[in-house]
This record gives sequence, structure tokens and C-alpha cells, in this order.
Amino acid sequence: MAVRDYTTADFAAVCHIYLDAKPAELKFEAGKFAVTPLEDDAVIQAAFNESVVSVYDDGEVRGFAAVFDGQLRAMFVQGSARGKGVGQALLNAVLVEGMSLNVARSNVDAIRFYEKKGFVIVGSTTRQYSGIDVLYAQMRRPGVVVRYLREDDWQELKRIRLAALLDAPTAFGVSHASAAAYTDAAWRDRAAGRGPARYILAFDGGEAVGIVAHVPDANRELNLIAMWVAPSQRGTPTAARLVSAAKAHATAQGYKRLLLDVSPTNLRAARFYQKQGFVFLPEWEPLESHPDIQLQKMAFALSLDSEN
Repeated sequence: MAVRDYTTADFAAVCHIYLDAKPAELKFEAGKFAVTPLEDDAVIQAAFNESVVSVYDDGEVRGFAAVFDGQLRAMFVQGSARGKGVGQALLNAVLVEGMSLNVARSNVDAIRFYEKKGFVIVGSTTRQYSGIDVLYAQMRRPGVVVRYLREDDWQELKRIRLAALLDAPTAFGVSHASAAAYTDAAWRDRAAGRGPARYILAFDGGEAVGIVAHVPDANRELNLIAMWVAPSQRGTPTAARLVSAAKAHATAQGYKRLLLDVSPTNLRAARFYQKQGFVFLPEWEPLESHPDIQLQKMAFALSLDSEN
């Protein structure tokens, strides 16, 4: 069960799926549509040929998605495979920030499906199919949004913090068991900033996909903690955007430096921070949750102070 790249050997299966699924796309429209097979529709086939196409194949091709220049031009699933996660898997495989699509306004179930993946309706357009006007909703998926938390974000804060602690149990000073024991009121306080730590989250649609927090110290320095991004965001700009948001806050508030602790053996993290301008300092301390792990301090200078 996998999404893979389309090959010309898949064309017959794709044509069969298109002919089967196209009526379902328009089933709530008032008109009676004559569906032209894909192989006989020169306009649709030309658009298909210039697109990047992915297919869902579990031994048989069950669905396909076609993307061109950030637009999801088509996504169709074989009738017998609908409701079994095929469309979800295809969409997850092709999603990009800012992706757009058009879907029939009458197809409420499809609109709800895309809304759950973070798409929003941004306009409408009318197009003809087999000589009949069809009103389409124009939808777009906003890029990842990075922002400080509000109290009503507490459930997403709890979810992503616990996910991070499960994913990387030796990277943080607190254990998953300890954090899981926090009360809902404690999570609300953290989200609202009622405490020394301020949290910044990256949201993809309504779901948090990245987190960082900062805590000030008595030396007018800001310490970064809790940095983590979901696996789906690794290799994207999301982690750098989280750090940039903390840098912007620190600069605006007149802090001297940003500090963080990292294990030098965590090469991926260390290299990431170095790319963000952090340098290692000759300062070490044990990780509170795993004292056998030694952390080295890194710093990013925010002023020309000679002490930095």
C-alpha cells in the first residue's frame, strides 16, 4: 500500500478511474453530464500530461493525483476504494505550502475533506463541463503559520509537546511522564504565557507541527528550549522560521544573546543551529532528565557588545 510516481504503464488504469470517479465529482449538480473518457478529451489529457502525477498502488492502482505549479488539478479515487484512506494518502503525498485547487461547490463532502487538510475557500469560478456551467469553489492551503500562543491553543501545545517528548526522549530536560502529568490548567497557563516560558508554535492548517519556547535570564539573555518539528516538516523552512521568530522577539526586547543547549553528538541539531548563526561555547552541563548526557551551550549574538 503506497503512493508512487505515475508511469505510462498506469495510463489505462488512470483512464478507468477517471471515467468511474468523474460523475461522483458532479453528482450534486442539477445538469446531466456526459463524461468524456480521459483518453478522448484532448484538453484534459494535455493538462494531465504536463502535470506531476502520483498514483496509489496496493497491487492495483486505486487512485491518482495530478499537480501542476502548486495546483492540485485532479484527484480521483476508484469507487470501491473510497472511504479507505486512499484520497488521504494521495493528498498527504503531494501537499505543498500554498497549494490551490478547484472543487464543485455542490460537492460538500469534498470541500469538508479539503478543509480538514487546512484548505480554505478563497473565491469562486464558473467553468463548463459538457456544455453545462458548474460553480467551483477556489480553495487554497495557506502556508505554515508561525505565531505565539494564546490560551485557547493549550490543547495543541499539550499534543505537540508530548509528541516531541515521545519522539526524542533524550533531547529535553523534562520527561514524557512528567509532562503527561501536567493538569489542563497547567497547560493553559503555559499557552497563555503565565510563567517564564513563552511558546511559539508552527501551525499547518489547525494542527501544530513545530514548537519552540524561550525563557529569559537575569543577564538579559534569552534561552531557547523545547525546540522540535514534526517529521513531516523536517527539511522544510519550519524549524528556521521558529528560530527566526525567537530572534525577532529577542531583538525587539533588547536581549543580548540567544542561548541554547545541545548535545554535540546530535549532529543534525548542532548543524542546524550552526546554520542559524549559533556558535559553541566552552560551557557544559548534564541533561536534567538524563544526567549521563552532556550538553554544550551555543549562543547567537544579538548586539555588538564586546562580551559577546
